[in-house]
Amino acid sequence: MFQLKDNSIKNQLMAINFLTVSVLMTLLCAGLVFNEYLSFKKSSIESLTIQARMIANNSTAAVSFNDSKAAMVDIFATFRKKLIDFSQYYKILQVESVYSVQGNDNRMQ
Repeated sequence: MFQLKDNSIKNQLMAINFLTVSVLMTLLCAGLVFNEYLSFKKSSIESLTIQARMIANNSTAAVSFNDSKAAMVDIFATFRKKLIDFSQYYKILQVESVYSVQGNDNRMQ
């Protein structure tokens, strides 16, 4: 084991300096990784919120006029992004149709 008291003052100061810099660099890297995680999470939430608002705005007419085909076009458009795995189309508080992606393929149920 490395003993500080057996070395010269110069070597002791260098060892303490090295240890301090190592601890600070480790904390800095941990902070950067945590910041990157938070930024990714925030951008993912913002992206999904924007997509949900766009889909809601585009499907308003289909729901208002009971146009199931137009609503299905909007629902299928959500699966092209491969970020959404499950979707439902409601017609007056009843589920009209349900679509989900199984695994990595693009088959709809």
